[in-house]
Amino acid sequence: MSEYQCELQIPIVPGLEDQKITVGRLFYYNCTGDWSPQLNIENLQAQFVPYSQAPELSSFAVRVLGFEMRDTKTADIKLVSYLPGTHQIQSFKLTDGTTEIQLPGFQIQVQSVLNQEQGAPPPQPFGLMGPFSIAVPWVYWVILVSVVGISILSFLLLRRKRLVRKEVLDLVMAKSQGNSAILQFHRELRILSKISGLSDLDQKLKIEPVNYLGQLKNLCDQYWGQKFKVALLGRSRSYLFPEFKKYAPKYYIKFKKELLFWDQRFSDLAKGRDQASFEDFASFTVKTRELIENMENFQP
Repeated sequence: MSEYQCELQIPIVPGLEDQKITVGRLFYYNCTGDWSPQLNIENLQAQFVPYSQAPELSSFAVRVLGFEMRDTKTADIKLVSYLPGTHQIQSFKLTDGTTEIQLPGFQIQVQSVLNQEQGAPPPQPFGLMGPFSIAVPWVYWVILVSVVGISILSFLLLRRKRLVRKEVLDLVMAKSQGNSAILQFHRELRILSKISGLSDLDQKLKIEPVNYLGQLKNLCDQYWGQKFKVALLGRSRSYLFPEFKKYAPKYYIKFKKELLFWDQRFSDLAKGRDQASFEDFASFTVKTRELIENMENFQP
């Protein structure tokens, strides 16, 4: 028989029924006796022994959470249960590995925290549920529609750019005469020079300056399209550098300065065509021919 006198104590907790042990509720085993043997609390272990006819105790039935001495003869052992049902304990042993203390057993009835009506069936797992309707803030829909719209618009613009570029290159091929782009350029430049009067001795431009510049640009765009597959024919001069940079990068690096000078000179003549002299157009034509010949002779 144990030398200790023990009793269960259930602290009063607002909102919980008095003297009722429920799953997870703390209660104490208050034991009086000779506690002179010093227990090492850090190594303290508990062993609950059920009655011989009672089922084996689960590790969740009763657990020790703490040990505290009130005085030299009284100790409070903090307990908890995580398993509902009746738990019958014949004896209760505390040990720190060196000292062992045998305490009397006890019996507790642990109630579930779930409310059950008399005769009601036990809780059942939830079946399949749904589908659910989840409210989505309207701003998310706006963002989604915007992203989709931008993606579609970007795709259409890219597709349009590719189609336009293909149409320009198809036009270049349709205007090509033979396999030699440089021969076609020189032949058509001679024709343009004769029609415009650049080859005459009277040194007078016989066609409108803006018309002459436009035809000269077309000759260059035709050559560049045949030679480098850059789509410039019939398009503004703003495509000159992007096309060369993307589709003829080696020629762009080599002739970037010459192309920039040619483009700037073209712009100056177009803006001041009424004040430009015959020599200005003749000089620009020579520079244009030299640029084309240099590009033709370059070996990347």
